[in-house]
Order: sequence, then structure tokens, then C-alpha cells
Amino acid sequence: MSQARTNARKTVVQALYQWQMTGVSVIEIERQF
Repeated sequence: MSQARTNARKTVVQALYQWQMTGVSVIEIERQF
């Protein structure tokens, strides 16, 4: 797996976790990344 794909996957997992744990809107989380 390429490094770019690995980094993208880690970022998505982190964003989903943050969304689930905080309840912040997806748009706000997207701004942070």
C-alpha cells in the first residue's frame, strides 16, 4: 500500500473517531483537516 493511501486512511479514521466522540458537525471536522 502506498504511503499516501496509508496517510489518507489514518486521517479518515481520526476524523470519523472525532466525529463520533464529539458530535461536532462533519463540516467543522473537515475544516480541521
